[in-house]
Amino acid sequence: MRSRSTADKMLRATDPAMSYQNFIITFIIVCLVGLGIITTMFNRRIEQHDKELTYDICTLISEKMDSSMKYMSDSVNGCAAMLAGTPIKDDPDMMYENFKSGMNRSSMVSVGIINNDGTVYADENEKEEFRKWGLLESAKDDSLSAHNNGVVISTPYRSGKTGQMVFTIFSGVYLKGEKISTIFMTFPLTELQKMANNESMSDDTEIWLMNRSSDNYVRCSGPDSVIGGWSNFRIYKNELTNKDDYEKWEKALRNGEDFAAVNYGVNGVDYTQVFRRIDFMPGWNVVVRTPSHSLTSTMRPILISIVAFALVLLGIAIALILFLHRKESEEKEVFEKLSSYDPLTRIMNRRAFDTRAQELLSSPNNGRYTFMFVDIDFFKQVNDRFGHEAGDRILEEFAITLSHVFGKDGFAARYGGDEFVVLVKDKNKDEINAMIERARQMLGAIIIDDPQTPDAERFHVHFSAGIASFPKDAGDFEALLRRADDALYKVKEAGRDGYCWYGDDYKKR
Repeated sequence: MRSRSTADKMLRATDPAMSYQNFIITFIIVCLVGLGIITTMFNRRIEQHDKELTYDICTLISEKMDSSMKYMSDSVNGCAAMLAGTPIKDDPDMMYENFKSGMNRSSMVSVGIINNDGTVYADENEKEEFRKWGLLESAKDDSLSAHNNGVVISTPYRSGKTGQMVFTIFSGVYLKGEKISTIFMTFPLTELQKMANNESMSDDTEIWLMNRSSDNYVRCSGPDSVIGGWSNFRIYKNELTNKDDYEKWEKALRNGEDFAAVNYGVNGVDYTQVFRRIDFMPGWNVVVRTPSHSLTSTMRPILISIVAFALVLLGIAIALILFLHRKESEEKEVFEKLSSYDPLTRIMNRRAFDTRAQELLSSPNNGRYTFMFVDIDFFKQVNDRFGHEAGDRILEEFAITLSHVFGKDGFAARYGGDEFVVLVKDKNKDEINAMIERARQMLGAIIIDDPQTPDAERFHVHFSAGIASFPKDAGDFEALLRRADDALYKVKEAGRDGYCWYGDDYKKR
């Protein structure tokens, strides 16, 4: 008679559940081995194919951008040539008015003239942009114009007037070989971004504009990104695979070479990345980055192999349907939340705020509201001196403070960059002032310092705010924005770190 332990072993050996589990384990192992063999066989071929296909995309986009930049540069040069022949060249004010009235403004943000003494003839918003972004220094850089069809093109920046990324083209006005003034035209970066979006081969393809002198880049196309927003690749460098190959690629970009391609991995995803120089935008390159899975699907032999292998895995896929459905529902919920909230500060984004505010302010009968434009003062210094991580921390703390102070009576949103907005219902002027002072005290306790610097640099967080009332100061949302912006401008003109109501004479507190 067999022992009990021997019988148990036999029962377990013939248990259908155990046999099924063993079969699944064996099947998975066989599939993984087979997939590994296929991946090894085609890996080199895939990498080469990815580089070639990404290069073709990058070349097409860069050529279109070059053509567009040449067209815009020629247009600015043509306007400069026409102004040189006008009989009012000694009257800059009249020249500016004629120049502005004679332009078709549908394709540009603004125009203006710079006198040889540095006087800027433009609207007040544009003058503020010159001060904020140092555009006058760019206009004087004749070394760039000598290599770029006689024009100077500024680094892209975010317009305070439209909230969009823009760039400015400068061209000298010459009379008998003597430079008498400089004209400029500001164009939306969307003119270039549209080309990138149209050429994207899939939703996963990322297309950037990247300057060869830094790791900063402007997003033109890509998943889960703010189109036209600035990003920085430095945060990914420590996590890269194939670091040596990437450093060679980066060196080629820094040296101003025509193009280069690289394959690398980051956060578990393999990418192919190619840059191509934009000749008519000196120092700038088109960069196309695509996940390998998006490119390899275009290779028919590999696709056939994957489909054949997928048919074998169909039985297992059926068992995963319910799990995938639940996962899809969770991802859909996350996506809907991301579409309405800023991913960094976790408060409303501009699109969601505008929609909500316009609904509330659709009629004066809906009640009294107070609207505020709020800017973090000298925020650029934080990124420059302490890094983008410190800047992100300030933005998060700033959003938390606004939500804490105003959230019970209204709502706040990140409007873009270091700009925030707040809408509060049924509060009088004294109550709003008290809430603002409370926010100033809370933010004043936040100090950013860098212990690694010899002089222990510090940044004290403070802000400027412009305030307008509905329906007292404006009868609709767009007018309310302008009123608050006018009040904010007074604070900035007085040196920042304060707040002002629309219609009040502002004195720095």
